[in-house]
Amino acid sequence: MHWGIKRLAAASLVALAAAVMAPSAFAAANVSATKTATAHWTQSYNWTIAKSVDKASHTLDNGKSGVSNYTVAVTKTLASERIWVDGEVCVKNETDIPTENLKIADRIRVQTTAGNFVTLEKGLLDTSAKPVLEPGESHCYGYTFDITPVADAAEYRNIATATVTNDPREPGAELGPTTFAIFSMPSAPTVTNGSIDVDDTNGMAWQFSDSGSVSYAKTFTCGADAGRHDNTAKIRQTGQSASASVEVTCKQPPKECKPGSKPDKDKDHDHGKDNDHDKDKDKGHNGFGGWGWGWGSGGFGGFGGFGR
Repeated sequence: MHWGIKRLAAASLVALAAAVMAPSAFAAANVSATKTATAHWTQSYNWTIAKSVDKASHTLDNGKSGVSNYTVAVTKTLASERIWVDGEVCVKNETDIPTENLKIADRIRVQTTAGNFVTLEKGLLDTSAKPVLEPGESHCYGYTFDITPVADAAEYRNIATATVTNDPREPGAELGPTTFAIFSMPSAPTVTNGSIDVDDTNGMAWQFSDSGSVSYAKTFTCGADAGRHDNTAKIRQTGQSASASVEVTCKQPPKECKPGSKPDKDKDHDHGKDNDHDKDKDKGHNGFGGWGWGWGSGGFGGFGGFGR
């Protein structure tokens, strides 16, 4: 009787040992996880440029000069601003069977100076690039979260949990490790087009870090500067430009009469007319000087006389 019990116990122990040692199709997978987190802050600016001139035209005598005042004005506006956290969650299959239903939940949490914890963003990572990890295989899954910083933040932390449904602790349940990374917000943004350089075809250049304007004068002299003068100011970083033009007209000096010069024909013709008129007057003196008549008490008075 005792020997039978001993033999049964020994057989049971051998069977149990065989079950533990032999691979099983129902054995559960286990995974490990690590992560990274980096915060970013960027700003991008748009610029506009305008150019004007106070006097766009000059009409000058030869040798005379005129002044035009040019103004170059630029305007700066915030085009975009973004603050975000990105990184990777790397998961490794530590067992000899494939993972089942791999899922990675990620969240951004901040602890305030008062000791409170606030979740800023959360979500499931995209695992479609590698939904199943083979035995011993690992893969890193990227993520990006846009966030709004907290003024009284003491610590920022990114927390990720990688789960599978064939964890040996509770097959069928979503179980797995949690990992985290601490990160800090940048103290200043990375800026695109925060300042610009403006080149002017009149030979000048300026740098602007904010909206503003600059003016300068340009002198035009006749007749060296006669004609149209186009002028352009251009933003070096963006290629934007603006132009203004000045038109210079040079007057011809009046002709002067030199001593001893002959009068023109029109004037001679006019003088001829005057001479003919004088001749007519002379003829008047050489002809009848005038005559008169009248009746007196004795009859007809006769002619008053002839002129010479």
